[in-house]
Amino acid sequence: MKVVYIANIRFPGKRAHAYQIAKNCESFIALGYEVCVIARKNFMSNDASSAQEFFKLKSRVPVMQIPCVNLLRLSPSKSLAKFAFLLLRASFKLSLFFLLFFIEHDALYYTRDPHLLRILFSFKRDVVLELHDLSDKQKGIILKYCKKLILIVCISHGLKEELIRLGVDEDKILVAHDGVDLEEFRTSANRQDVRRSLGVQPEAVLIVYTGSFYKWKGVDLFLEKWTMAPKDFYLLLVGGPQNEFERLGEIVKKQHLERVILLPSVPREQVVRFLAAGDLGLLPTSPYYDIGNKYTSPLKLFEYLAADLPVLASDVPSSREVLTEDVARFYRYDGENLAEAFSLLHEELGWLNNAREMARNYVRQYTWMERAQNILDAINERKGDGISN
Repeated sequence: MKVVYIANIRFPGKRAHAYQIAKNCESFIALGYEVCVIARKNFMSNDASSAQEFFKLKSRVPVMQIPCVNLLRLSPSKSLAKFAFLLLRASFKLSLFFLLFFIEHDALYYTRDPHLLRILFSFKRDVVLELHDLSDKQKGIILKYCKKLILIVCISHGLKEELIRLGVDEDKILVAHDGVDLEEFRTSANRQDVRRSLGVQPEAVLIVYTGSFYKWKGVDLFLEKWTMAPKDFYLLLVGGPQNEFERLGEIVKKQHLERVILLPSVPREQVVRFLAAGDLGLLPTSPYYDIGNKYTSPLKLFEYLAADLPVLASDVPSSREVLTEDVARFYRYDGENLAEAFSLLHEELGWLNNAREMARNYVRQYTWMERAQNILDAINERKGDGISN
């Protein structure tokens, strides 16, 4: 059986969702399935890299790029950007509509975009939907089509619980948290050399955050409390996009925050080097946004563990789903709770060393291959005769 993964994104591309899709497809192929990705054609880029080359995959992932009207970069205001986004979505759906007349009818269609369900079901396709968030509009679409879906893959129990509350049959839902490629985090980088390049003392405790700086990620909230950190704690923040990077830079500057190293987004190879230099991975998720509090399954969480880093995490349900006290320390943003967490970490260097040893073994249950196998097993079970590879 062929798996057709449809994504209205730039693919290959630098965003985390493109990487996540690539690793899922790589794992489907490794398990013996034929895979094709349908993504939008990017007329504004000269990058002709294949997905295999771009993401350094073990297998070739065929990509079919379809034309659409993308004016997002040319939109000078929020109102025009919203119009450009709606135009992009509509033109992608139109191209997909015509394409579906000519491609496999008996393939399994996999997407993260609920807005594509109407078109796919109008062609009577077998569809699996993977959910990473749940807006009000998406809720209505999913309720309309949930009985026709083969499976809904949720990246967190929070998403599953919300779907059940809305009336979706629990048997339609599989929870599959995001994953990690353990081999990617086997690095020859010298820990002390990297720390010296960052200006971090050998004996200091280095907390590392890698990823985007959107407000729901919680980095702002963590910075507000950074003055509570012991003087031998350093904070390395690596990410973007550029406007969010600049916004955080202004916060660090205005508040005169010390021992904070802020760097823009870097290639994944460099991320691995930075994690090798760290003592703790930071997961500061804001409790004030549903996407962070209940729905997310951040790639960085699994990457920290694969890099042998215990995690300092805000105490939100999405983090508690995956992390235990063996490999993480939790804090709340109220009162002096984070100051207490810093103090405990300062006193518990023995725990820190033990947790580093446990992290990699703990994360083995969250590899991309394990995730893909669980998804395919669930699809086979729900399709009765299964999908043959």
